This record gives sequence, C-alpha cells and structure tokens, in this order.
Amino acid sequence: MPRNKILVVEDDTAMADTVKDVLSSAGFDVTTAETGAQAGKAMAQTKFDLCIVDLRLPDIDGFELVKRMRAIPGTGVIILSAASDLTDRVVGLEVGADDYIQKPFNGRELIARVKSLLRRLSETYTVATDGAAQAPSYDYGIFQFDVAGRTITKNGEKSRLTTTEFNLLKALVERPHCVLTRSQLLDLVYADNNEPAFDRSIDVTVNRLRRKIEDDPTKPDMIQTIRNGGYLFAPPK
Repeated sequence: MPRNKILVVEDDTAMADTVKDVLSSAGFDVTTAETGAQAGKAMAQTKFDLCIVDLRLPDIDGFELVKRMRAIPGTGVIILSAASDLTDRVVGLEVGADDYIQKPFNGRELIARVKSLLRRLSETYTVATDGAAQAPSYDYGIFQFDVAGRTITKNGEKSRLTTTEFNLLKALVERPHCVLTRSQLLDLVYADNNEPAFDRSIDVTVNRLRRKIEDDPTKPDMIQTIRNGGYLFAPPK
C-alpha cells in the first residue's frame, strides 16, 4: 500500500526535522519546505494528501498559503503554530484549515490527529454491485449537495467542502427541522478528533456554509440560529 504523502511547511529547521521524524516513524512519506515558495514548488511536483503549515513564514502569510492549499482537491490542511491566540484558530478555520495544533505538541497526539484527518478525507461512497444503497445526493433547487463528491453546487458553480464543512452540513441535512446544540454538533463533526474542539469552531463553519448556500448569508433561511438552542436546517420548499 502506498504511503500517504505529507508536506510540512516550517521555517524552523529543528521543528521541521522533529515533525518529519515523528511522522516518518509512523510510516508517512514526509517532505519539508522552509518557505511558501519552496512549498509551491513541492506541490507542483507532488500530489500531497496532507499539508501541515506554520503560520509564521518568512515570505508569505500562513493563512494565504492555507487558502492556496485548500484549493487543491483531496488535500487536507493542518495548522501547526506556536500562536495560542483564539483569533488565529478562528481565522485558520475560516480560511479552510481542517485542524489546528498548537506548539509544543505531543508526538503521539500529532500522529493521531493526522491519521484521523486522513481517515476522514479518504472516506468514499461507492455504489456496490450487489445493490447496496449509494450515498444520497440532496437537491434543494437552490443548491445541490453531493455527498459522494463532498461538493455543493449553486447557480452552476461547484464548491468543494472542507472535512469540517462536510461533516457539519451532513449532520444538519440528515436531521431536517431538528435543533442541534453546539455540543451535539461538536460530537458529530469532530467525532474522530482526540482533542475536543471549541464551540466557536461550529459558528465559524456555519458562517462558511451560509456563504456557500444562502441567498443572503446575513439573513439565513436554511441554516437557522435558534436562540439559546443551537442550529436548525430548514430545507427550502
């Protein structure tokens, strides 16, 4: 079985070597880059399954690099940063990162988080020849949600969903008209994570989804906020 390919973008050579050693010991094929330019060259030559990015790079804003990586189909993104500011976590999620790990990190935790994300990314839905049910596809007229392809199509424009966006939208559309608390959504969206996510991450992801499916994200009709409750998905009639 081919090994998963991981790109680590980190300008601290010692830290990059540590991350590489930890992940290589777990069987991953790891490439390192010290700058955004080096990362760009590596991505042009190799299709990586996962990119791990430090936010503080000498030649490019880490958030901008995350957005570029996010545009590559099938590639997961983890931010690895010494910054403990909640704002960095929120912005990281807003630009499309799948996870955020703070330095210093525990090696076993890093391996577990990487494996968890890769497992979620590799989940596929196929139609079995024996007649087993295929993954549903939801067509609401206003937008279409392709579960197998993990995409949303609106006005003919297709958008790929991040793992977090996919898990959250799937949780909502599978439970129409049901109020789901943030705690329930955290359990559904981050079920494979070893470290509990924070409530704000749900709000951030909801806002991203609203921008993709609502006609007016500031006045959402489908993903509704229920005061002192959580969120509710109301399919368009």
